[in-house]
Amino acid sequence: MPQNASQPYLLLGDLQWQIPTGIEQLNFSNTWNWPEHPRIGSFPQLQPNGKELTKLSLRLKLHCSQGRDPDEEIAKLKEAAEKQEPLDLVWGAGWGNGEYVLKSMEITTRKSDREGKLISAEVALELAGSISDPQPEAKPEDSGIDVNPYIAILPTGTQAIA
Repeated sequence: MPQNASQPYLLLGDLQWQIPTGIEQLNFSNTWNWPEHPRIGSFPQLQPNGKELTKLSLRLKLHCSQGRDPDEEIAKLKEAAEKQEPLDLVWGAGWGNGEYVLKSMEITTRKSDREGKLISAEVALELAGSISDPQPEAKPEDSGIDVNPYIAILPTGTQAIA
């Protein structure tokens, strides 16, 4: 948790930002799939076919006056993206919104010093909701027991000969 929990914040995995003014831009997008099936002599029929992953876009304003180096913050975001793992997303007063993957990042330099070190930058992040795969169940071969995978398709009462 951020040091000052009364101040609005954003957590993305191990990364955290205190946002004194609150989150300025946070867009969610949900889509439901409805494939269309043509029918002879009638109107097409729609079939519900589930929901796509939630898409989220947000903009972070990074400035050295916030007590953090914008170059370092951007490097941390790039490192998290390179891992290609789902990240927990929490914002505000602890509102959790599940796991998201970082799909894209756009960096806009607002101001830099003479040496090129960032003073101010905006980072636009595109995230997609992630459904983690459940842990696979233990397979018989993991237990050390020698099992023929074709035994399951034999008729009941038939014995397999090794």
